[in-house]
Amino acid sequence: MSVFFLPEPEVPISFSIHDSGMRLTRHKYIGSDALFFQFDLDIDASALFNWNTKHVFLYIIAEYNSTKSVNNQVVVWDTIIEKKEDSKISLQNTKVEYPLLDYAQELREREVRYTIQWSISPIAGILYDSIPEHFALTKPATQPPVVVQTIQGEYT
Repeated sequence: MSVFFLPEPEVPISFSIHDSGMRLTRHKYIGSDALFFQFDLDIDASALFNWNTKHVFLYIIAEYNSTKSVNNQVVVWDTIIEKKEDSKISLQNTKVEYPLLDYAQELREREVRYTIQWSISPIAGILYDSIPEHFALTKPATQPPVVVQTIQGEYT
């Protein structure tokens, strides 16, 4: 049996959240907290591609704790990169695709951590990703930036 370990990819990432575009509301149908915001993202994911890469699933996760549940994780934006030529992404003032919803209505005054993560789908073999706790054949050489934000203000 032989095993091929991929080198740790260098993935340059710049990520920021716009406080001015943040809006906390009540979801009109389900009554939960709903957080909308805008962000900037610059990433060069070309290092994630090799001869065996089918596509890369890139996503932003918002994580927070509440009194009713610990370690809530919500995907707020995602994309699939199918070609290495399309792996450089530059987004400015981009709105989240999926609002951050909290059914317990406890988002106000909570600290929310945002991270960029990815999963690589190979043509053949196992999936691998950027999450340090997961077993994978490759890990990022440097961990993606984490942006921490405390939700302030009243509902709009």
